[in-house]
Amino acid sequence: MHSPRVDLVSWFIIGLALFTGLFLAAPSRVSHVAKPASPMQRQQLYAEAAEKEPEERQDAARRFRGSLWSQDDDFHFKEAKRVKEFAKRRAVSVTSLLDALDEGMHEDWPVAAKNPPNPKVMPCRPRLTY
Repeated sequence: MHSPRVDLVSWFIIGLALFTGLFLAAPSRVSHVAKPASPMQRQQLYAEAAEKEPEERQDAARRFRGSLWSQDDDFHFKEAKRVKEFAKRRAVSVTSLLDALDEGMHEDWPVAAKNPPNPKVMPCRPRLTY
């Protein structure tokens, strides 16, 4: 037979464990949601991308001779890194910047670069060895 005091302590411990579990399992709020890039920021990123693309594609071609897919993959890795850094410096969403690159290529936004960005993607033919 248990005393009422032992039953009360047991229920208190169970209640505390349930409360702790619910508290820890509660969804946390996002403290900061990045805002979309402004039209000026979108144009700026697109212009920077257009300026850097020829050099970065040439570098990728030197690094991955004979593998067009690997060249494209290397270029897009660098491009993604640049977009993330741009977004972080300006506290804007990466998604809005990637969307700007896509829109700029498909709508032929004007750029100072001699060659506008290439919207084509090589077919996926991964290297046999890495």
